[in-house]
Amino acid sequence: MKSKQTKRKNKAQQTKLQSAVSAVKDFFGGFRLGIDFWAIIPVVLLFVPNVIWWSWSPADDILRYASFPPALDVFAFIFEGITFAVLLFVLNRGTSGKRLSFESPFFTFTLMATILSLAAWVFYFCGQSNIAVLIFLAVFPCAALGCFAALRRNWIAFLPLVVFTALHVSWMICVIV
Repeated sequence: MKSKQTKRKNKAQQTKLQSAVSAVKDFFGGFRLGIDFWAIIPVVLLFVPNVIWWSWSPADDILRYASFPPALDVFAFIFEGITFAVLLFVLNRGTSGKRLSFESPFFTFTLMATILSLAAWVFYFCGQSNIAVLIFLAVFPCAALGCFAALRRNWIAFLPLVVFTALHVSWMICVIV
């Protein structure tokens, strides 16, 4: 009697495992490797100010010296790179090769967040380093990447993006405090 119950339990567990594996295969089966040429635009627009900041810093650059703890900044940089890579090279089969949907609210939010992020960099390079500018520098690049990932239905990009956002905002809180 117990052997039949054990067999039923094992079969039920095996069925659950198979359905979970099938769901994971279905999820990742909807993606392929390639280049999302549309992703180049927001990635470059959001990354160029960082390159400028690395090569030329403003007069009172509080971001350069406020890295506490230093590992936070390193991990944020790593996850930013992973997020960029996933946005650029992992494609949703349903949206790859298709034009952007300019009517989508995600396109509008991506555009607005990118513009606000670039505006924050302009203010920062002009010597403004108040709390509003620092918050804009922390939040809006992450928001732009998240909205673009949603626009392209690149759900895989959300995992490194969430980690990057948490690290980026945490680092900025350390700078503000």
